[in-house]
Amino acid sequence: MTSNEDILDLLRQHDQEHSNIVQSINEEKLRLLVFRLADEWFGLDATQVQEISRIGQITRLPLTPPHVLGLVNLRGSITGVIDIRATLNLPQSQFEDSARIIVTITDGLEVGIAAEAVIEMIETTQSAIQPPLLTSEAESGHFSLGLVQIKDSLPITVLNLKGLLEKLKI
Repeated sequence: MTSNEDILDLLRQHDQEHSNIVQSINEEKLRLLVFRLADEWFGLDATQVQEISRIGQITRLPLTPPHVLGLVNLRGSITGVIDIRATLNLPQSQFEDSARIIVTITDGLEVGIAAEAVIEMIETTQSAIQPPLLTSEAESGHFSLGLVQIKDSLPITVLNLKGLLEKLKI
């Protein structure tokens, strides 16, 4: 026969498992658009993504910072395009055919971000995002909200779009 303590332990364990299941069901899902820059994966909150477009003719603007690639005409709408690789300390290279412009919108500001490739759309939870690694206290959360690991793939750095655009003075 099992003792009362064993039964109580089993009941506590069952209650804890049930509580964890209910919490994960009630936790709000977060959809991320995953893209590649310099062999690293990054994610943007899908609610901030307006559209994804091929990189076409970008009209360079004189007297703009190097991270401003220029302007594109997307179905009659003029959108500024930026390259965030230098800001994220990533190496520069030419964009290939797989490159895309991710048109984002935050605080009413529309801007296109050049990506080497768009990988996929994933769904995760806020609790699955781990704090950013190796950042100083002052920089913590400025460009990155954290990391999320999906199965055996590369870790995905979840970008803080608002903080990134503020740093670039856009």
